[in-house]
Amino acid sequence: AARRCFVTMRLRAQEEEQAAGGVTAVVHDSRLYGLCELFLAAESIGLRLPAETPRSSDSSNSGGAGGTLRAAHVALYFRSALALEVSNWEVLAALGEFYRLIGCPEPPFSSPAPDMGTAQSYFEQAQAMAPSSAFVLNRLAACQQPAETE
Repeated sequence: AARRCFVTMRLRAQEEEQAAGGVTAVVHDSRLYGLCELFLAAESIGLRLPAETPRSSDSSNSGGAGGTLRAAHVALYFRSALALEVSNWEVLAALGEFYRLIGCPEPPFSSPAPDMGTAQSYFEQAQAMAPSSAFVLNRLAACQQPAETE
């Protein structure tokens, strides 16, 4: 249901942009979607990787899946900078949730690799803007719990 809301919201934003006669790429790329940034972050990884193969993940060069993954994380960092500039705690919380759930997966990208340090950092930044947010407090607590062993 949340994903459908995001898709609807993004379509509505595109319609508004078209009704206004279009917008510059900067305006289009800097639109923030609050907590729905989680879906945008997942898409940013998913849309960039489908044609990649595990053999192309060599991190010693800028190409292949490793370079693509780095580019996706740079794009997420850009979103966080925009959120900080406009004091949007929801975007920071969404990025924290992305790193808590998905993180920095390695090829063949068949399972998540949570990055709790990055997640906690985003949640702490969100908490500084919205200290009473139950969502942020809950996620911060989850980041601070020791990982369960299998």
